Amino acid sequence: MKLAFVGSSGYGNVGDDTYPLVFRERLPEHELIFYNSDLPDALPDDLEGIFLGGGGLIYCSDLPGLEAHFEYMRHYLDVAIDRGIAWGFVGCGLQVKPRGDSYHFEALGPWAPYLASAPILTVRSESCLQQVRRLSANPLAAYYPDLGYLFDPIGAGDTLKRRTVTIVPSGCVTPEELDRVLPPFVSVGYDITILSMGALCDDDYRIRLLSELYPQARVITRPTPAEALATIAGSGYVVAGRYHALVFARTARVPFYIPHDAPYKSKQEDLRQAPELAAGHIERLRKFLADYRVERGSNLAHTS
Repeated sequence: MKLAFVGSSGYGNVGDDTYPLVFRERLPEHELIFYNSDLPDALPDDLEGIFLGGGGLIYCSDLPGLEAHFEYMRHYLDVAIDRGIAWGFVGCGLQVKPRGDSYHFEALGPWAPYLASAPILTVRSESCLQQVRRLSANPLAAYYPDLGYLFDPIGAGDTLKRRTVTIVPSGCVTPEELDRVLPPFVSVGYDITILSMGALCDDDYRIRLLSELYPQARVITRPTPAEALATIAGSGYVVAGRYHALVFARTARVPFYIPHDAPYKSKQEDLRQAPELAAGHIERLRKFLADYRVERGSNLAHTS
């Protein structure tokens, strides 16, 4: 089948660039095309399915009016629905902003009709599932760990660990936070690596700041997903400023630290779940596609 997956790859975020690699590896029997928020002039006429995933695509601003990201994602879903082809959400996460001691889930309201009617809907955490059910009550909704856990072309868990602390910068990795975390490692001779896993427009300032604080550090920018995983896999400890730094650290069995002000997706990660359970997203999609083809074949035969 010719299938389109819509995500956020291509913008420089290592985690988002990982998902197409996972889909290609796990679905070799299908012809896959990948899109993002840059809407194409047209979608192929022979597409048989359009799916949002993976990653934190279920997001909407709480500013007045519908936020652009939702409009772009809705465009793809509406095309699939209008054409009568397969569609749904595979391995998605919710992106929500703090509101006091909780999170502002109400901003996701515009997604509710699509979540309610999606014929396949898998998300990446139990917390995401609970909120999706609040929004939609879709009985088909299910959750498995993030699809990024399925990315491991190097056997990361068996990689030799070095006396290195790898810092993955983000807005929640502050100098004050590092002052609490790093001194014990530095005092016993650990090296420091600064690994950018976000777009440089987001990370550039933070890299420069950290480089000034730790001039002896090795700095890695613009890594591929495989290079980022290899760097984390060879570390002794990771300061996981970005969600997929956490994911890669767990894949590589490297101890990690989640900053105090980390975003919702990192704080809600269920560290008790085995990473390999992420395969549930793919298994669920395979079954859905098989059932869809049988149903479509029956409908065509009936029409004939």
